[in-house]
Amino acid sequence: MDIYAFIDTLTQEQKHEFKAALALEFENDLELKINENPTKCPHCNSENVTNRGSCRGIKRYKCKECSKTFNAKTKTAFHHTKKPLETWNKYLDLMFTNQMPLRKIAKATGLNLRTAFFWRHKILNALTKIDAPKLSGIVEADETYFALSYKGQRKGIPRPSRKRGKQVKKRGISKEQVCIVTAIDRSRNTLLQSTCLGRMTIKQVTDTLGPYIASDALLVTDKHSAYPGFAKRQGLTHYALEHRTRDGSIHLQTVNSLHSQVKRFMRPFNGVATKYLDHYMAFYRWNGQDPVAALARPTASITGDELAAMPMSLK
Repeated sequence: MDIYAFIDTLTQEQKHEFKAALALEFENDLELKINENPTKCPHCNSENVTNRGSCRGIKRYKCKECSKTFNAKTKTAFHHTKKPLETWNKYLDLMFTNQMPLRKIAKATGLNLRTAFFWRHKILNALTKIDAPKLSGIVEADETYFALSYKGQRKGIPRPSRKRGKQVKKRGISKEQVCIVTAIDRSRNTLLQSTCLGRMTIKQVTDTLGPYIASDALLVTDKHSAYPGFAKRQGLTHYALEHRTRDGSIHLQTVNSLHSQVKRFMRPFNGVATKYLDHYMAFYRWNGQDPVAALARPTASITGDELAAMPMSLK
């Protein structure tokens, strides 16, 4: 992934979206390609800002409303970073294009393994801030499950630790499993989001799927009892399917295939902590494509308000 070459292909509006989504550390040669001036104060969101000199070659600004100073990296994933853009560029290339594991990325970039881990989740946290596109036309929805995991947590675990390869004790769907609601339309726009532990309710489906399905869409699901109530609340046309239609036009093959692909994608990570599950769902959505180019997709429906600056700390 060549950030410098890709920037030349963006419109001015897409450049602003690209900057807001990944909050890059700007250098002199990039200033000619991207308008660096922030439009809002990261502290109070005021647009009444003014220049305030520079520090270590990076321009600073002052907000006339809250009187705080900031630069282009303040309150972003790149705040306090001391690594140059080339290191981030190489890291993104290895993470997305080459899909290398963390240990190899750390060795190739000269980073500590722990630093490489935090960089991964800073980037993925940024991607979760970009809303999924609206799903329209025929939308297939279903749910898949991952075992509840406290991986990495040292204290306060409410049960004995499970060794690698051990499964949940209760058969079927239980509170030991995290429900991931998935939806996909025929344009391959996807939604993957953790919803609850165990079986989901109408309210949980509504909160998860409601904002992302167009009002004129045809919702195709299985016989789960939560979907009819959700479709009624949203005013959607709903088709509860047991078998595909005779002509094969209405089915659940696409969403079932999505489940298989997600499970296959997650397998090399050897289990992830539940608190990071949405990060890896975002990782899957961007996997196999240039994460920078994906920002320019017309289906992304990204607005400036949705692309708020990334938080410094991990959730």
